[in-house]
Amino acid sequence: MGLVVDQPKQGGGNSNDGNTARRFFVERSKSASITGLDPDIIKRFANILRVISCEFSVNYANLKKYCIEAAKMCIQLYDWYKMSASVHKLLIHGADIIKELPLPVGLFSEDVLVTNQKESKVYDFSMLGKSPESIQIQTLCTGC
Repeated sequence: MGLVVDQPKQGGGNSNDGNTARRFFVERSKSASITGLDPDIIKRFANILRVISCEFSVNYANLKKYCIEAAKMCIQLYDWYKMSASVHKLLIHGADIIKELPLPVGLFSEDVLVTNQKESKVYDFSMLGKSPESIQIQTLCTGC
């Protein structure tokens, strides 16, 4: 697969990133042969992660059912492995958490924040009145 996984990066962090994860899930048959995981489990996790990170409303009942089925598959196939806390939260409680959020989870992602940051301009209001631009801003802001 040509992936570098869990290797330290110069300056801090490690080699695990979104591209590594995407390739793992896209090439699931190869990932399954390397890791020994069932390809259907990999597919289910890919689908669940894709759904919970989307920017659209999610059908709670269908997601809950799909996650519970995935959890049962994990227990049946890997009864020797104690499910990690993060996987448990995702499969057992993920749909419940999504149901309680006011907006889809994807709207809280870093990508959305970066996009909004590029589109909005931050003004330093401590400098108001000291430049022609700040005078224009001052006339547009009601609380300035």
